[in-house]
Amino acid sequence: MKTESEWLEVRRQTIGSSESPIVLGLSPHAKPVELWARKLELIPAWEETPEMRRGKRLEPYVAAEYEEATGRKLVDLGRTHSVVSEEDPLLSATVDRVIVSSRGGDVVEQGLPGDRWSGDGICELKTVKGWLAHEWAEEPPVHYQLQLQHQLFVMGKRWGSLAALIGGDDLVYYDFERDDQVIAMLREEAHVFWRYVERREQPPVDGSASTSKALAALFPRAERREVALPADADQWAEELAACNREVKAALLERDLYRNQLRAALGAADAGITPGGIRFTNRLQQRKAMLVAESEFRVLRRVGGDPEES
Repeated sequence: MKTESEWLEVRRQTIGSSESPIVLGLSPHAKPVELWARKLELIPAWEETPEMRRGKRLEPYVAAEYEEATGRKLVDLGRTHSVVSEEDPLLSATVDRVIVSSRGGDVVEQGLPGDRWSGDGICELKTVKGWLAHEWAEEPPVHYQLQLQHQLFVMGKRWGSLAALIGGDDLVYYDFERDDQVIAMLREEAHVFWRYVERREQPPVDGSASTSKALAALFPRAERREVALPADADQWAEELAACNREVKAALLERDLYRNQLRAALGAADAGITPGGIRFTNRLQQRKAMLVAESEFRVLRRVGGDPEES
């Protein structure tokens, strides 16, 4: 097992399984620009969130629930046990558990031959808030499926399982075979992304909060100088102005419907539509609070009327 520092260094120099969905732009947690900046240590490493800490604490419990539900045996290789692919050393993986010498308990129900689920497999364990149960109703979210396919390639396994404890009570799990077409796509995109890292060239930006956060961290302070923007910048400016006009119109329309409902409710604190949709309009109190001093950069268009930038 590697030390914490050795494990972190492997993660910095490779693309881990949780990062493949980021590379593809399919992770809800981060996007390529942020990952690129963190790989080059241009911005600090990710900090552990309360959700991550809760997931770590509950992981043994989820594993025990999975073993009981499936009859499969899980082995914990350790949190810092990272494996680098021999076939493609750019890819690495740290798995939650290995399923040892098992046959899936529900393969008959799934209509699949039992031998597809024999031999060792990979098990990823998740904890999910109850209000996100719908995301697991028919299959796991796609970014978790991509994470598992990445792990199957790195670990050289034929199958794996994604399990989630939902709302602290309900366990769901889904078995997946290795998909070499998906893996080939993951590997190709990983190398495309890594060329940006090697050239220290920023990947294309998107409109995500992750990218906004990364750019704010990369360029926190303004230098007193003016630069020539690229040829596409005029089009960006016009598109931005058009978006601002559409947003303003949409907000006015939204407020119209809100006010129509408020007027119909009058002094009543609740009402129900003929179709059964219920609205409330109740008094809420907001405590006074002081906002901590902060500084941040603000994008504004100088001159003209862009409907504000």
